[in-house]
Amino acid sequence: MKLDRILAFLVVAVLVAAVWIFLSKRSPVPGAGAPPEPPEDRLSLLVIGVPGLDPDLLREVAAGGSLPNLTALAEGGATGTFDHLGRDVDPNIIWTTLVTGKTPERQGIGGTTVGPRGDIVPAPLVSTSRTAETIWTILSAEDRPVVVAGWPGTWPVEAVDGVMAGPHTQYTLARAHGPVSDGIYPPDLAGAIDPLYREGAEFRRRDLARFIDTGSTLGYEALIGVNYEGLGRAVAKDLTMVSIVERAAADPGVEAALVHLGGLEDVQQRFWHYRYPEQFSLERLGDQYREIFAQQTEALGATIDRYYEFLDELVGRLLVVTREDAVVALVSDHGYAGLSFGRQGQPLGGPAMYSERGMFVMAGPRIRAGESAECAVFDVAPTILEAASLPVPADLDGAPVAAVFVPER
Repeated sequence: MKLDRILAFLVVAVLVAAVWIFLSKRSPVPGAGAPPEPPEDRLSLLVIGVPGLDPDLLREVAAGGSLPNLTALAEGGATGTFDHLGRDVDPNIIWTTLVTGKTPERQGIGGTTVGPRGDIVPAPLVSTSRTAETIWTILSAEDRPVVVAGWPGTWPVEAVDGVMAGPHTQYTLARAHGPVSDGIYPPDLAGAIDPLYREGAEFRRRDLARFIDTGSTLGYEALIGVNYEGLGRAVAKDLTMVSIVERAAADPGVEAALVHLGGLEDVQQRFWHYRYPEQFSLERLGDQYREIFAQQTEALGATIDRYYEFLDELVGRLLVVTREDAVVALVSDHGYAGLSFGRQGQPLGGPAMYSERGMFVMAGPRIRAGESAECAVFDVAPTILEAASLPVPADLDGAPVAAVFVPER
């Protein structure tokens, strides 16, 4: 009997140790944590896509000194602003244009094609319908290995000189139904990359405490239903993509990365009315709901600001694996105009909240710090290519933005 107890104790001890080791390697607590050791060969080009990064809100949050990485990038780089393709245009189309420098009609994604009956139909919004070169295909042709993580319009993934990991939403949905065959390139990296795809359900409310006022009346109870799901999904999405870049950049020879961090968009859509309660009409609501909304605002009014801080930490992690003399570009397809309302007084989310403007911030050896310029959405890709000393195709609809470059002597 005594031996049985000893054996049982040892089994439990081993299991506890195994669980501790697993959790220590895969902690669900969001945050930058200790930065990884920089790889010997760090990135010379980093492009970060952040949908919904609002310049006014960015400046407001940064004024408190809590966004050191984004502030340094903005102060050390040049800014370009442009009109986007329209609120009703699918994001896959816009984000593809941002890396092709071509109109939707000339890039395959967002244009038209000949249907099976010989008629003209909209082109499918998948990577296989793209007909234009992208920043990553140009990098591959120049024998400069690249990692592409989560960029919209890259499903299914394609062959590149380097690594491509598909967008978070498509990948996790596909994984729910079994092994994913077209979400990671090269396929032999699936065993290493797949565990990096986090799920929003991994995070408990206490794991997300940094985004709420835990001392408020509701505290953790403010994160229920769609509030909890949306915040968990956003954190999972962005942590996934940063981890993939870190993993790929650790391989010798990888020179460039394009990574899409879509969590801020999710958070702003879900929590905007808590940060700006004055924009939310409560006249039609009863006293009881107005009291609940006031309590939710107390708990969640700073969630967006805190997510900007989280985003800043993730940018810092990406900069760790980037050379000091690298070209770094932060690109957003739109900002925010605030809440609007339908005919029945209902709040309109999604594109109805977008501004009509996109922006990029770019820093690098050839970039003129402090410069700002108006440009077109088609100019973003050729400007990145020019800054990275990559060939700029002659048939693009845009051109490098000359004003952001240091004049040649």
